[in-house]
Amino acid sequence: MEIEPIMTKSYIRLNIRNKRILLTACHQIPSRSFNYNGKPLICFRCLGINIGFILAVVVQLILLFLTLLHVNLIYFVVNDRSTSFLLRFLISILLLLPLVIDGSLQLMLNKYESNNKLRLFTGLLGGIGQFYFVFNLGALTRYYLI
Repeated sequence: MEIEPIMTKSYIRLNIRNKRILLTACHQIPSRSFNYNGKPLICFRCLGINIGFILAVVVQLILLFLTLLHVNLIYFVVNDRSTSFLLRFLISILLLLPLVIDGSLQLMLNKYESNNKLRLFTGLLGGIGQFYFVFNLGALTRYYLI
């Protein structure tokens, strides 16, 4: 049994046919989306969010691995739980702010139109911030339950 790679023409054709499934996650406006053969797949902001989230997961796994090897790259994060939680929480909020500001300005002001590079960049920051926001909520519950 041969497994088909994810980004083949038939996979993309299947997703374009089932556009309703993709619309639940992304608006897919053609001028704001990554296109394949003229068909919008995913908007640049959602693409940035997904890449940023995956990047943050990889970085966190590397930091976890280094911690298991007793290599403390960030001393204050390992040393003081309450300070590190507050700092990480504030950083995650700051990473989410450009995404919220850019998206809100574009919705509220008809004259403001961000470009795809800015959408990708704010999505990337937002994806990283989203991961660490959820990660810190998990750490907070663990900190107070243990």
